[in-house]
Parts: sequence; structure tokens; C-alpha cells
Amino acid sequence: MPSKKKTKKIFRYITENLFYDSDGKSSFEFYNSKFFLIRYYAYMPFIYALKKVNFNKSYRILDVGCADGPFLPTLNYYGKKIVGTDINKELIHRSNFITKKVLFNSRKISLLTSDGLALPFRNESFNTIFCLEVLEHVKEPSIAIEEIFRILKKKGSFICTIPVEIGPSLLLREIIGRITKFHRPPYTKKELIQSALLKKPGPRTLENPHKNFDWRIVIKEIKRFFNRIELEFIPINLLRDFNPIVLIKAIKR
Repeated sequence: MPSKKKTKKIFRYITENLFYDSDGKSSFEFYNSKFFLIRYYAYMPFIYALKKVNFNKSYRILDVGCADGPFLPTLNYYGKKIVGTDINKELIHRSNFITKKVLFNSRKISLLTSDGLALPFRNESFNTIFCLEVLEHVKEPSIAIEEIFRILKKKGSFICTIPVEIGPSLLLREIIGRITKFHRPPYTKKELIQSALLKKPGPRTLENPHKNFDWRIVIKEIKRFFNRIELEFIPINLLRDFNPIVLIKAIKR
């Protein structure tokens, strides 16, 4: 397990030196924002997710929706084999760049382009599966959850984080978004009242996946497949849905 100092060094190297587009803009801008709250929010799901797993050197680990691969340098220290998947080919290309530049072509990591609704793995292939801030972007989360259940080994852990886009958290997100000028989906006053105060969000669209996303529906779908589930609001569990994110740990019996 890497020290906090080494992990910070890896993250800093990635965000300061990698993935600059032709116009000089970093594709890792979210993780290297000048605003502390945005940087903290970017890494918070992963930081809390790691605490939920008792890793073993023989583990096979899957990161569903790995995107640019910001978590791969840390996951490289855990388990025997780490696999990252994402539906976006360009993001997988950038993830490969991390493997080459930061991890010196680590043979422990494999990356492939794959739809989360049809994961190309055999039944019971992984000991631990991470799916962090991904299901809100999926058209049919129930199918993705079923696929994850299929490829997870018995007694394996499914670690998932999803945004809380209804209730008090939505108002806090709107306020912080305006202060930091961070892009947020547009809400009318009526929509804010409906989602934030009444907790009855309108219909979802994949053009704005966060808007009207109801985390409670995803929890119900997870419970359809997993009997043992732990739920935690982060970063302060006691504040419940005042938090921006809910973390789920599900064990396959």
C-alpha cells in the first residue's frame, strides 16, 4: 500500500504534466482545479472507496468507467491484476498514457474500451469492482448493476459512488457551482423546488445526466441483486442528504 506522500506525488505528477490538449488545456482540469473544493470533490469518492476494501495481493480489481485513469496509479499498488474499462476510446487512450508514463508500462494494468451494459468478462472474474461517479451517466443503470453482479466473485465487494442531486445537496451544489463557476446543468426555479424541496425530480436526459438523477432508484436496483449492503453519505455521514455523494458497498454472497 503506497504512503500518503507517494500517492500525493503521483497525483501531482499526473495533473501537472500529463494530458494537455493542443490549446494547452489539461483534460485533468477537474482534478487540478485552482479551487480546493473541486479538487477535493474530484478525489473524494476514491479516497473513501479505498477505505471500504480489505485488499489482498491476489485480488483481481476492475474499475468500471475509469475515464482518463486518475485512480490507476494508486490501484497499481493493490491486487494482482487491475483492469480499467470505459466506453470512450479517447479516454482509454489517455489511460494507457498514464500506464506508460507514470507506471512504466505496468503489466498489472489492462485497459479496454467497453460498454458497462455488456462487460466482456466471464462470470465471477473479479474480487473487487469499483464504479465511481459512473451510473448517473448510464442510460440503464439496472443492466450495468446486473453485469457487475455477474462478473463479481462470491464474497467479492462492489464499491459504488453516485451523486446526490436531490434534496438539500442540490441547493449546496448550485451555490458552490456559482461561486466556483463550475459547470452545472441548468435548473429553473420550479425544477429546483421540485427536486430540492419536494425531492420529486423530473425526467432524466443523458444530455444532462446529473440533472434529475435520483440516487434512491439506484439503491433499489442494487438491493435487487445484493443482500448485504452498506450505505454511507460522504464526507459527513451524519448530515445524510446534505452531502454531495452517497457511497455503497455491496457484498456478493
